[in-house]
Amino acid sequence: MKRLLILSEVYNPESFIINELSQELSNDYQITVLTRSPSYPQGKIFPGYRNAFSITEETGIIVYRIPVFLNYQSSILAKIANLLWQPVVYSCMVPFIKWDKLFVYQTGSLYTYTLLWPLRFTKRKTIIWSQDLWPEAGFEFGLPRIGLLELLLNSISKITLTHFKEIIVQSEAFKNNYRTNYKIDSKVIRNFSNVDKSSNYLDRSKSNSIIYAGNIGSVQNLEGIILLFDLLKKSELPINELKIYGDGSKLKTLLSKYGDRFDITFYGRVSSLQIEEEIRKCRYAIFSLKEGPIQMTVPSRLQFLYNNNIPIIYLGIGAAKDIIENTRCGVVIDSLECEVNDILRKFKDFELSEFITPDIFNKKQIVEQIKFVID
Repeated sequence: MKRLLILSEVYNPESFIINELSQELSNDYQITVLTRSPSYPQGKIFPGYRNAFSITEETGIIVYRIPVFLNYQSSILAKIANLLWQPVVYSCMVPFIKWDKLFVYQTGSLYTYTLLWPLRFTKRKTIIWSQDLWPEAGFEFGLPRIGLLELLLNSISKITLTHFKEIIVQSEAFKNNYRTNYKIDSKVIRNFSNVDKSSNYLDRSKSNSIIYAGNIGSVQNLEGIILLFDLLKKSELPINELKIYGDGSKLKTLLSKYGDRFDITFYGRVSSLQIEEEIRKCRYAIFSLKEGPIQMTVPSRLQFLYNNNIPIIYLGIGAAKDIIENTRCGVVIDSLECEVNDILRKFKDFELSEFITPDIFNKKQIVEQIKFVID
């Protein structure tokens, strides 16, 4: 059995599809994972884990973990320290791990893999599945957008991507970005959902609530979501409650501003099973992304909501908008600057239409596509 080394900033118990993908690939490969000590999204170590170098075996998979600078959700210095630390430690450890093929699941900084330049000279298969655009994501999270710095980081991004023999991206927007900016070609493979597509379509006509479930950070545009909720609540639509599940760097700010409202409830971080149960009771699920390059990404929450067959409200444009409009799985509001009557008309038209969606985030099919690229 060939040895596959997976590099990722996140891994179990953090909730990302790399966990399921690793298990699926372990049927065909001897898997080793190199990752950080689990701390996402709060920037705090999960209970039962240490912020230290460690080697463990988890369900037949060897897992190497490295320490990180904590509190990176609130500290720009911790963010920068991790940007500098991670490339060094990954480049030092990879040469000492035996592997036949290497697969990068890139959710955080692309620059974690910048110093892996020796990969250019190996005949072994190397693949990166890019989930985050850099330096664009770095600017969204607080890096100063200075001309020379942006030029330098763009150059490093191109160099880093060309370390790998195969590049996979999560959306056509990513593919176009890499082709336009770096003259690099890539293959689009959508993220799958960690829940199977439901065959049930519930009657939600008696529900008056909207649910948000996901990270509560600087790019999720919760302020915009609340403004849209207020607009819908004042309309003739039967919507009068917003339930917010999740944690992140902006939670305390939102609690101080909206925590006393009777029509908005913050539940914190709960299990996926609890979210699935709550989804059954709601009329819509809602999410958004801050205006900018981040809208080229497809948040993993979209796949989860989609497969649970709940109509989705999306505030924004970009890759998520394309998927929702093409599959008719919900309502897209480009921005809060849209005319109120146009927004309400979209909801009325949607509620009069048939709600049945295709199975586009099928885990089995997507895993087979990834296996084909790795092989």
